[in-house]
Amino acid sequence: MKKVLKELAATVLSIYILSFVFAGVYFNWQYAKRHGFTDWLALGELSATAKAFVWPYYAINGDPYLSQTDPSFANSRASSRKTLEIVARFDGVLNLPPNEASEVVQLLEASVIEADLTKDSYLQMVHAEFPHRFRTDYTKSLRNLADGIRTGDEVKVISAIAVYNSFSDWVKSTADAGELAFP
Repeated sequence: MKKVLKELAATVLSIYILSFVFAGVYFNWQYAKRHGFTDWLALGELSATAKAFVWPYYAINGDPYLSQTDPSFANSRASSRKTLEIVARFDGVLNLPPNEASEVVQLLEASVIEADLTKDSYLQMVHAEFPHRFRTDYTKSLRNLADGIRTGDEVKVISAIAVYNSFSDWVKSTADAGELAFP
């Protein structure tokens, strides 16, 4: 009986060690992908390896780092998408009739409020540079666009659109390179 228990314990330990190795590779790869190789190299591998050590916890409960979308981020993007749909129907912001312009301003303001409520910790999970770009390019461009539409300042509208398009281009190229990780 004692021999059977020893063999069972050795088998369980072997399986755990083998799965630890695979989990270590996976968590380290995820960390480097999310934060960049240099951040991973500068002690990031310790955090990822520690997660691999307790991999059964993540297997049972899931990785909250990966599975939770910040609700404010999702709400901001939803308002922003509705704005784009309205603008597309009228072939551009400068062609919006007054009622639609008012609706677009309200949607943009809602999007900005939600963007301001988005947690930096969530934005950091997406990409190391994402918090800065989200705060300065995305949020600021939506704020300026709402203000430009409200005041009739075409220069502000055009400038805001240029910044928003630059942000969108960065997101697309970074996503195409496989560097974005939207939880």
